[in-house]
Amino acid sequence: GPHPWVGGVDVRREILRLRELPGGDDLLFGDGATHDVMHAAYGDARFCFVPRGKSGWSLRLFEVMFAGCVPVVISDKWELPFEDFLDVTRFVIKWPSTQIGPQLLAYLRSLP
Repeated sequence: GPHPWVGGVDVRREILRLRELPGGDDLLFGDGATHDVMHAAYGDARFCFVPRGKSGWSLRLFEVMFAGCVPVVISDKWELPFEDFLDVTRFVIKWPSTQIGPQLLAYLRSLP
C-alpha cells in the first residue's frame, strides 16, 4: 500500500489494475521475477513504469534507462535528477499518480 510517510494513491496496486483493462493483456509485470528476468523484460519493452518509492528516488529509474526503456515515472512530487538543466521530457514521461488508468495506456499507445 501507500507508505505512511507518503500517503495518497497506492500506485503499485493501480498499475497492476491496468492488466484488467481491455488490451491490458499485453502488459508484463514482474510478479516476483528475478533481477535477470526483469532486466531482460526492460530491454524488450518500449515503456517501463517507475512508481514512486518510499524515498525521493528509485533505483528502477536508472535500471530502465540503462536497459533502453522509456521510463514512465508515476509520481506527483518526484523531481528527477538534473531536471533543472536537462530537458527530461525528451526521455522520461512523468504521469500523475491520480490518473493511472485507461488514459495512461491510451497515451502511451498513441506515441509514435
